[in-house]
Amino acid sequence: MSFAGKATSGLGGLVAGVGLDLIDWPAGNTVASAADIPTETLFNLGLLFGPGVALFGIASVWLSSRYRLSRAAHADILAQLERRRGNTSIHASR
Repeated sequence: MSFAGKATSGLGGLVAGVGLDLIDWPAGNTVASAADIPTETLFNLGLLFGPGVALFGIASVWLSSRYRLSRAAHADILAQLERRRGNTSIHASR
């Protein structure tokens, strides 16, 4: 879980950074206020974080829908893991 959180955070930062580079987001002392950002750049930011983020959401829903794991398959996996560990008492109380 910890690794997945860190990987997601890192990947999100990478994707956001690449996106800002693609739309030529101004950086440094050249930007004192929102008025210093070109209108076209703001429009591109809206496209990047509007429909662009929605595409990632749609992709995640699609990928999740392709994941097939039934209760029976899950129980089988747990049983296999218990046999490998030589421990059959974990779920005996259920």
